[in-house]
Parts: sequence; structure tokens; C-alpha cells
Amino acid sequence: MSLLPAAKMLVGGIVGSAAQTRQMIDFAARHDIRPQVQTFPAADFEEALDRVRKGGVRYRAVVEFE
Repeated sequence: MSLLPAAKMLVGGIVGSAAQTRQMIDFAARHDIRPQVQTFPAADFEEALDRVRKGGVRYRAVVEFE
């Protein structure tokens, strides 16, 4: 609920059907293809957001909320 007053939003997208996603995951597993992800603890959310805005993150930035 803390996202609402600041008009912040979380966004995602669907890039294919469930069957296509399964095929992609199977292909990646067969060829040992791994995602390139940069993770940030929740305490560093503002830093992560700043780096994304400045183009300092390649591929995916993930904030880990526990």
C-alpha cells in the first residue's frame, strides 16, 4: 500500500504462452544458459532504482523483499 500515495507501480510483461515459456526454459537448461541478474536487498531499493534510471543495470535488477 505504500506504493499508492507516491503513484509508484510495479510492471511486468508476458512474452509468450505457458507452453512457449516451458520450451524456452527447457532449451536454456539443455544449453546451460543462465540469466544475468543483479540483485539488491530491500534496504537498498533507492540505490537500485537510481541505477536503473541511470542505465547502470544490465538485463535485470531484482529487489529481494524478505
